[in-house]
Amino acid sequence: MSKHASVMVVLVAWLGLLTGAASPQELESSAPAKTCLKTLESLSEQTRSSPDGEDDDDDGPAETAPSEWLPEGTETSDAQDPVRFNGVVMLQLDDAHRGNRNPSTQLPTLDGISDRPASTLPNIRRLRLSMTARLADNLDFIVQGHYDTRNDEANFRDCYLRWTINDALVLQAGQFKMRFGYEGYRSAAETNTIERSDATRALYQDRDFGLNLGGKTGKLEWDVGAFLGQRLDFQDEDRGKDVSARLVYNLTDQLRMGLSAHRGSYVPEGASLGQPFVRAGYEFHYRSGPWTVEAEALYGDGYNFFSQTDSLALGGYLATVYRLDDRWDLVLHLDALDPDLNRVDQLSPDNATNARGRVVLGANYYLARKPEHRIMLNYELNQQWQGPSFPQNGFRARYQYRF
Repeated sequence: MSKHASVMVVLVAWLGLLTGAASPQELESSAPAKTCLKTLESLSEQTRSSPDGEDDDDDGPAETAPSEWLPEGTETSDAQDPVRFNGVVMLQLDDAHRGNRNPSTQLPTLDGISDRPASTLPNIRRLRLSMTARLADNLDFIVQGHYDTRNDEANFRDCYLRWTINDALVLQAGQFKMRFGYEGYRSAAETNTIERSDATRALYQDRDFGLNLGGKTGKLEWDVGAFLGQRLDFQDEDRGKDVSARLVYNLTDQLRMGLSAHRGSYVPEGASLGQPFVRAGYEFHYRSGPWTVEAEALYGDGYNFFSQTDSLALGGYLATVYRLDDRWDLVLHLDALDPDLNRVDQLSPDNATNARGRVVLGANYYLARKPEHRIMLNYELNQQWQGPSFPQNGFRARYQYRF
């Protein structure tokens, strides 16, 4: 069976696998689950090995030569393989108890506060295909297409040139992810939880059009960038430009810390004037044996994507991951956000003003660690700290195949 045919089989079978066993032990012993897992494992073997027997892992921190540095999470090509394709598919099921904020759809919300009724429906969360082409020595062109059924949208997420100036200096120009913080900048295919924290969703710019110069000096990694400031919109809506900076210091092989800053303005849809803001972040990463601990604190003064007005916002998360074995990770994730420290709506569940918290209990089952081929199960416990309190707990399940 070809890889693409195997993918189609998996897309049909994944829901039965997720609901056929309630625990790691039951999942391993269930006969239908064993059959499905063998199919998935066979797919992973095809992905990990190229026809000539060479390791075809193109997902880690990419390198064009052993001594050459590139920013974390980037892709590359080489002289023997001048054009490389890779991608990811994510199929997702969200519990109706999470509520809905979009009256045009019955899909449960991905974040925040909502008491609208929703339906438990499967969806294509992400379907992405990327191409990396070597144009010249140390010059790559990267383009990524995106499709999802939640928003029924298809567009380009990445489209940029990357010039590897030397072994420790890289310049990017075009549309790509801004270097700010960690959870947002990190690939969705590598996150610990199915959905990112509210703090990241409110205060991270995501992709934008601009320039970024990144480098590495000893234990210090750094990035500085300038952007239009309109996310995926190529139009320059105001005269101001956004600037960003990120510093990450590797204290040891197990411990690193970082600081981020972003200053700019954003013109909301339908508005004529830009809304200014300043954002800052602190990140922490520790890994020892089977344990991984990650944390971020994010602060915003001005516009953010939840309040959608001039406000002070504060949030963050703390995540602990325990690696049971080559197959299983257990996740405990806590996050919180107050999108507007100066306003509270005591009468309604207002996503733009009211503070809230979330606890995520997760289990990730890996068919392959690299590239990530996994099944993710999350149960979210949500609490409204301001305004009306109501139950909004629910599960999420995702099947992910990265190739």
